[in-house]
Amino acid sequence: MANAEMPIIMNPTAGGARPGAAEVIVGLLRAEGLSPRLHLTRAPRDAQAVAARAVAEGTTRLAVAGGDGTVGEVTAALVGTGVAMGLIPLGTGNALGRELGLPLHDLPAACRIVARGAEQDVDVGVCNDTHFAVMCGVGFDAEVAHGAHQGRWKKRLGKWGFVANFLLKLLTERPRAFRVTVDGQTIEERLWAAVACNASQYSWRLRFAPKGCLNDGGMHVALFGQRTHRELLSELARHWHSRGVCELPGVRCLFGRRIRVEADPPARWQADGDVRGMSPVDISVRARALRLIVP
Repeated sequence: MANAEMPIIMNPTAGGARPGAAEVIVGLLRAEGLSPRLHLTRAPRDAQAVAARAVAEGTTRLAVAGGDGTVGEVTAALVGTGVAMGLIPLGTGNALGRELGLPLHDLPAACRIVARGAEQDVDVGVCNDTHFAVMCGVGFDAEVAHGAHQGRWKKRLGKWGFVANFLLKLLTERPRAFRVTVDGQTIEERLWAAVACNASQYSWRLRFAPKGCLNDGGMHVALFGQRTHRELLSELARHWHSRGVCELPGVRCLFGRRIRVEADPPARWQADGDVRGMSPVDISVRARALRLIVP
C-alpha cells in the first residue's frame, strides 16, 4: 500500500468533524504510507460525483470521512464496481461504521484500518432506486429523522436531536394502516413502522436482528405493531442493548429479498437515516455488491 494514492471524500460539516480534522486525517494517512487526495464536499450529491469520477479514473480504493449521508452517496457510486470503500466515521449515527465495529472517536485507529484493512464484499439494499447499506424504514422512524433534520435540531443537539424528536413524535404520531409484502407473503395491519435492516443493528447500538449480517443475501423486516406510547417507549428503553428489536413484544419479524411497503395515509421513508420521500416503497437486495475495507 505504500505511496498508493487514495481519494478521501470528506464532509467538513459532519457532526463529529472538528476544526482541523481534514489536516489531521491527511497527516495520519500519510504516516501510514498513503498519498491521500482530499475532496471536501460542499453541496448535496458532491460525494457521489467525486466517487463516480474516481471510479472512472481507475481508483481501486477510496475513503469516506463523514456521516451516514455521505457514506450513502458514495455507496451509490461504488455499487457493483469492485472499488473498496474505507470509512472514517464522523457523523451523528454512523450506522455502517458501528456495524463494522470501527472506532468512532479515534481518528488514528480509523485511518490505520483504512490503510491496512482487509476487503469484504457485502450486500446492499435498494429502495425505490436509492441504495442503502444498513436500513430503510417507513413510518415512525422516518418521521423522527425528518423532524431531527429540520431547522437546527441536528446541528445544535447532535444525536440528542433525534432523541428529542423521538419523544415528540411519540406524542403526535399514531399507527396507520400498512400493507407489507415480503417475498409474496402479505400482511395488512396497523403499524407504527415497517423497517428493513441489512445488518445486526439499526444504529446507536440498538440491536435489530442478532443473527443479521451484511452478507446473508436478504433483509430482516420488523413490523412494529399497534402498541401504546408507554409500551413502545418502555420496551425500547429496557431492551436497548440486550434483546434485538425483532425479539420485542408486539414486533413481527420476517426475512426476505423483495419487500413492498404501502401505507394509508402515505408515510415518509428513510434510507440510512436520510429521508427520501413518501410510500409506497419497493425494497430489494443486491448481494455482495459493495466492497468495504474492514478491520
